[in-house]
This record gives sequence, structure tokens and C-alpha cells, in this order.
Amino acid sequence: MFRIWLRLFLAYISLFQIAEGDEKDLREWKEKIEEMRLSLSGIGEKIDALKEELSVEGLPNPILITKETQKAYKKAEVYVTDNAFSQNHNSMGNITEGKPNLKGFYILPFIGVLTSENLKWKSIVGDLEIDEEIGLTTGLLIGYEGRNFFSDIQIFYTQNRMKSISLPLSFSGESEGVGVYFSGGGKIHLNQFISYSIGAGVGGVSQGMSFLLSGISVKEEDFVMSYQLFSGVEFRPVDYISIGLRYRWLNIEEMKLFSDHYLHLLELRLGFHF
Repeated sequence: MFRIWLRLFLAYISLFQIAEGDEKDLREWKEKIEEMRLSLSGIGEKIDALKEELSVEGLPNPILITKETQKAYKKAEVYVTDNAFSQNHNSMGNITEGKPNLKGFYILPFIGVLTSENLKWKSIVGDLEIDEEIGLTTGLLIGYEGRNFFSDIQIFYTQNRMKSISLPLSFSGESEGVGVYFSGGGKIHLNQFISYSIGAGVGGVSQGMSFLLSGISVKEEDFVMSYQLFSGVEFRPVDYISIGLRYRWLNIEEMKLFSDHYLHLLELRLGFHF
């Protein structure tokens, strides 16, 4: 298209010169026009050659599929897959960085309520059952925990009032005790922050019991052996704080005047890990 317009332009100029000039001028103009045409033609040929060269260089080189290239491709594929897995594993590791630290020592104060069961007074007329009111308990846990286990020392105090005895007589009394247990157990993590625990412990209780029965005073104090079973749920919102709810079942051995009995305790604890 460019060449067509160029030729028309040159023809127009030549006609114009023919009409206006003489033969000498016409000859000179023809020579100049011919030189210009040859120059422009050379430039056009160079542009066409450059276009062809660029189009050839832009084409992708053909890939020859051989056994060696197939092996190299398989190795590269395995490397990419392994690299993707390691990146994914590292990203999962970064997610777990925000989780609470589940190893270390802890101090957990607690408070709760308790009920007594199977308490009897060994009287001269036989064993008389004593009913007690709902009592209170408080104490402290000091221990160490791993991710799936724990062990601790527990010091606690219990106190409740006696409500009635199996005789139609006026009756009032109370019981209290100070206990020490060595306990241990396991933990199951329900999610990132909540875990379930179960365990057992052995120890002893310094127990004191006293009551008035129609003006007759009965009193006894003794240190007796005891054991416990327990389970609970713990919530760890951050590394150094935990909130827990635990149920304990205690068996307290008998004394001279009182039988062995059981305690059911429900405790709320809030403490620190370090």
C-alpha cells in the first residue's frame, strides 16, 4: 500500500513537471525522482528483511523429547512436589505458633462444693448414719504438665455441717479436714484451647469430727489414709492462664468412732502456668 501511494505521488510530480518545465528540467527531475525511488525501495527492502528476522527469532525452539529429558522432567516434578509439601508443612507450623504452650509448671488455686456419703457413727447401739449438708472446699495445686500428662501435689481444706442422725434426738455437729494428695493423669486435647483430663491420687486427710446429741458431746480427730479419682475440663485462652472445672471422688478411711465415707467434690480453678 505504501509503494502504491509512493508511485502515484511520483507520477503526479512527473506530470506536473512535464506541464511546467522544459525537457532539460524534466530530465533532471526524472533522474532525481528515480534516485529517490531507488532509495525508498532499498529502505522498504531493509524493513521487510528486519520483519522476517524478528518473526523467526520470536518462534520457540523445538523441544526434542528423549529419555534423558523425560528423566530430568520426572526429577523436576518430584522436586516441585516435595517443595510444595515442605512449604505447606511450614505454613501449618506457622499456624500452630499461636497455640498455647502446653508444657511447664503450674499453680492452680481452686474453690468448690462437696457432699458426703456413707458416714456413720460407731455407737454402742450400732452404726448410726449421719447426713451432712453441702459443704465447701478450697485448696491449691502445684505441679508440672507435658502435652499429654501431668503430675502435682494438692493441698486442700474441707468443711461441712452435720444435718441429722438416725435417732429422734436433737443433733448438731460439723466435720472438717486438711488433706494432701500426690496425683497424676493424662490429658486429651479436644481442640487448640480445650482439653479433657483424667487421673488418680493417693494421700491422707487430717480429719476432725464433732457433734452434740441431746447434750452428749462426741469428738474425734485423726490422720487417715485416702485416695481419689477425678476428671475435668480445662480451657487455656493464653499460654499462662487456665480455667478448669473438675469433679473428684474421695474415699476417706475409717477412724475409731466414725466409719469410712466418700466425698463428691465439684471444683472451679483458675491459675497460672510458667
